[in-house]
Amino acid sequence: MALYNWWPSSLHCKRMVQRLAEHEFPHSCLHLDYQDVGHGIRFPYIPTTNLRMNGGTAKNNAHAAKDSWHHILAFLEQL
Repeated sequence: MALYNWWPSSLHCKRMVQRLAEHEFPHSCLHLDYQDVGHGIRFPYIPTTNLRMNGGTAKNNAHAAKDSWHHILAFLEQL
C-alpha cells in the first residue's frame, strides 16, 4: 500500500475521460489504470524502488512502466 495517498488519481482520470467523451472530444484518449502503482511511472527498466514520495510497489511500478511504454510509443508513432 502506498505511504501517501494525496488524491484519488485513478478516479479523477476516469472522470476526465468520461467528460471528454460526453463533450465529443475529437481526439482519442486512453486511460491506463494499474493497481498499486504510484505516481513514479517513468521509463521501463529503471529502478522503481523509491516509493516514499511516489507510492505504489516496486514490482507494480516496474510493470506499469514497461506496459505503458508500448502505449506511449504507439501514440508517438501516430503523430
